[in-house]
Amino acid sequence: KKTRRKWNPNVQYQKLYSEILDESIKFKVTTSALRSIDKAGGLDNYLLTSKHVINNKSVGGNKGQQGMGQQVRNRIMQKLQHQRKLKKEALARGENVDDWDKIILIGKKIKSSQQLQGVVEEDSVATASS
Repeated sequence: KKTRRKWNPNVQYQKLYSEILDESIKFKVTTSALRSIDKAGGLDNYLLTSKHVINNKSVGGNKGQQGMGQQVRNRIMQKLQHQRKLKKEALARGENVDDWDKIILIGKKIKSSQQLQGVVEEDSVATASS
C-alpha cells in the first residue's frame, strides 16, 4: 500500500513595498500570490482589486479578526480617502493640484518636482560662481 502524499503551499516571508503607504510591510505569502502581485502591477493594486483579500469577520473560527492583507487594504483606502479630501480642500482654496501626483522619492524624504528643480538650479548657480 502506498503512503498518501500531502501537498503543502509554498509559503514565504517577504517584505513587500506599498507605494501609497510609502513603506515596506512584512507578509506571509505564497509564491503564487507573489506572481499575482506582480501581474496586478504591485501590492497596492493587488490588495485593492483581488477577490482573495477578504474580510475574515465572517469566516468561522476567526471572528472579529482581519487578515494582514485586509488590514493593509484598509490603511490604503484610508490614505486614498485622506488624499482626496486634501485635494478637494486645496481646490476650494483655489490652489493648483495638477502636480500633486508627480512626487519623486529621494531617500526617505518626499520632494515634489518643483522643489527638485529649485535644488538643481541652486547647484548650477553655485558651481558657475566658483
